[in-house]
Amino acid sequence: MPGSRPPQRTSALSVVMMIVVALGAWALAGPAALGGFNSYLITSGISMLPNFHTGDFVVARKADSYHVGDIIAYHWEHTLVLHRIVAVDQGHFVMKGDHNTWYDPVEPAPSDVAGKLWIHIPGGGKFLASIRQPLLLFGLLVAAVAALTIWSKDAPARRRGRRRMSAADDPLVHPAGVNLDGLAIAAAVLVASLVFVAIAFSRPLTKSAQATVPFQQQGAFAYSAPATGSIYAGGKVQTGDQIFFSLVRNLDLNFDYWFTSTAPHRLSGTYQLLVDVGTGAGWSRTIELVPQTPFTGDHAAIGGNLDLYALQALMNNFDSETGARGASFTVSVKPVVHVQGEVAGQPVTDALTPNLDFRVDPGEMQLVQPPDAGGAPGAPAANNPLKPAKSGSVSLARTAPNQIALPMLKITVLQARVASLAMVLASLLATAVLGVLFLEARRADEASRLRARFGQILLDVQGAEAMPKGRIVELLRPDDLARVAEREGRMILHSRRGDTDQFMVSDGELVYRYQVHAPKAGADDLQVEADPAATEEGTG
Repeated sequence: MPGSRPPQRTSALSVVMMIVVALGAWALAGPAALGGFNSYLITSGISMLPNFHTGDFVVARKADSYHVGDIIAYHWEHTLVLHRIVAVDQGHFVMKGDHNTWYDPVEPAPSDVAGKLWIHIPGGGKFLASIRQPLLLFGLLVAAVAALTIWSKDAPARRRGRRRMSAADDPLVHPAGVNLDGLAIAAAVLVASLVFVAIAFSRPLTKSAQATVPFQQQGAFAYSAPATGSIYAGGKVQTGDQIFFSLVRNLDLNFDYWFTSTAPHRLSGTYQLLVDVGTGAGWSRTIELVPQTPFTGDHAAIGGNLDLYALQALMNNFDSETGARGASFTVSVKPVVHVQGEVAGQPVTDALTPNLDFRVDPGEMQLVQPPDAGGAPGAPAANNPLKPAKSGSVSLARTAPNQIALPMLKITVLQARVASLAMVLASLLATAVLGVLFLEARRADEASRLRARFGQILLDVQGAEAMPKGRIVELLRPDDLARVAEREGRMILHSRRGDTDQFMVSDGELVYRYQVHAPKAGADDLQVEADPAATEEGTG
C-alpha cells in the first residue's frame, strides 16, 4: 500500500562475499589430503635440533620450486619427514637433518615433497595433544554451547536506554526465518567442528603395527635298494619296507627339502646327511654319508648310500668287543639343513634336522613308526615320519590406518579429517549466511520486522472508512496484540499515517492498537507513544 515500507531483504552481494571469504579461507588453510596446499605435522625426534623439538606444530605449504637450504616435508614409507635440502642430485633432493651427521637414505623427487616450511609453532603439537583428551574436549564443547546459549537469551537485557519493552525486545524473526537461536546453533556446530578438526589433525594418519609372515620347512624321506631273492616285488626294496641284511647290500637314502612362504624370499644354506648307530645304553657312532654342502634357493635334494654290510659289521664288532650279546640297536637317518636369507625383506636363520628311525633286530631293520601305523604317506606331516615339517615366522613392521574411537563407531583418521573439514566448511558457511541475514534483519526498522512477523494474519488498510470503530486501547507490546488476534480469531490491520505505523485488532467494542513511530535522527531507540489526535479520531 502507499506509504508502507516493505521489509529489507539481505543483499545477494553480502552472501556472495561471505562465500568468497569461506573459499579464500579454504585456499589458505586447506589440507593437502583434500586437495589443499598445506600439510600439518607434529614433530618428533632430535634430527632437527636445535630449531625443532618433539611436539612442535608445523605447517608445510606446497611451493612452485624448492632450493638448497629449504626445510621441506617429504613422503617416505607412509610418513612425512621434515628435513633440510643440502644438495640436488639429478633432479632429486639430498636431505639431511640439522642435528644428524649422515644424509637421509632416500633422495625424494619433487613429486614426493608435501611442502616447504611455512608455519612453525614450538610446543603447538603438545598443546593439541593435551586438548584432545576426551573429558577436556567435552568440557570445552559444553562451555562453548552454554556461553552461546546464555548470550543469545540475554541479548534483550543488554540493550541500552529502554524505559519499556518494544518489538525490538522480541526474538528477531527475519523473512528468511533467521533468529538468534538459529545463529547460536550454527556457531555451536562450528565450534564443535573446530574441536573435531583439532582431534583429527593432531593424530597421525597411520600407526605402526606388527605383521607375522609365516613360512614352513618340510621334507620327504625315501629309501630304496635292489634285493636278491623273491621276497620283494620287482626285486627292489621300497620306502616303508622291512629290510633284510641277507638280501640287501646297499641302501639308497634320499631327503628332499623345501622352504615355502607366500611372501617373497631369498635363501641359501647348507645340507648334510648323517646316520647315527647306537644302543639304548648310550653308545653311538655317527656315519657321514653326505658332507656339508652349500645350496641356493628354497629346495635341496640330498642323497646318500648306506653300506648295510659295513653297518652290520660295526654292530657285530660291538657285540664281540663288549660281550653284550643280543644288544638292541637303532639306526637314525639325520639330514641337517641350515638356511639363512630374507623373507618379506626380513632376515631369517633356521634349520631343519629331522630323524628317520629304524629298529635293528637280528638280521633285519625296520621303521620304528611305519607309515601305516598313524603315518600313512598322505597323512599330515606331524604324524608322518616320512614327511617331517617345521613352521616358523618373521615379524614385519608395517603401517596401518590410524583410527579414532567414537561412541559406537570407529573411523580412520583420514575419514575424520575429511568429515571434520566438511563440517567446518558447512557450519562456517551457515554461520556466515545466518549472520549476514541476522545483521540485515537487525538493520530493518521495527515496523518492517512486525510486518514480516505477523505475515499471513496481517491486512494493510487505508482510509477512515477502513479503520475499526471502537474505544482505543494502547498496547505496549506487540506480543499482546498477537495474543488478542489469536483469542478473537481476527486479522491484524495495518495502516500508516505520516511517520507512524499502526497495528490494530478489533473485538467489536474495543480497538487494541500498537503504534510504531519512525526513529528520529540520532535516537538510540524506538519509542512507542500514544497519538492523542489519532486516539480521539478512533473513539466511537
